[in-house]
Amino acid sequence: MIKDVNPFVHELLKNVVSEMDYSIDATCGNGKDTLLLAKLSKHVYSFDIQDLAVRHTKKLLEDNNIFNVTLIKDTHERMSKYINNKVKAITFNLGYLPGGDKSIITNESSTVLALEDATSLLAKNGVITIIIYVGHVGGLSEAKAVEEFASTLNKNEFKVIKYYFLNTHLPPYVIAIEKK
Repeated sequence: MIKDVNPFVHELLKNVVSEMDYSIDATCGNGKDTLLLAKLSKHVYSFDIQDLAVRHTKKLLEDNNIFNVTLIKDTHERMSKYINNKVKAITFNLGYLPGGDKSIITNESSTVLALEDATSLLAKNGVITIIIYVGHVGGLSEAKAVEEFASTLNKNEFKVIKYYFLNTHLPPYVIAIEKK
């Protein structure tokens, strides 16, 4: 069956990450991706710039008795300042925090910098997943920047796919990057 974007990403992560791996949630939001990665990984580094996102994620983790996560209130573009080891998965959900202030959004400049860091932190056979939401102000320009970045990756080092629903107006979609 064809999966919506979030279940598609979760399936990719489940197929890549093991209990010996480190992973990153580059935009923790309400914590659902962090929770999944924590159940799969040895340790997760989870980033967000918003106090509300960090609090929601912390509560979700506590409610599920999850303790293998480092929550970092900082922008994802500085992830390499916090992480020295290779990671097996890095996930991004771009746009704004669901249920939060819709004027606080990810933007193309910080996202591309974060993706540059992500590709250098990624372990062999690791994956970066990016869910791109285009239905808000700034979403289309960020999507274009992400696609431009992904399309320039060396095909001998990375595989890049786009998972997109053609019969929906401005649907969210996925860019997945696998390191060979």
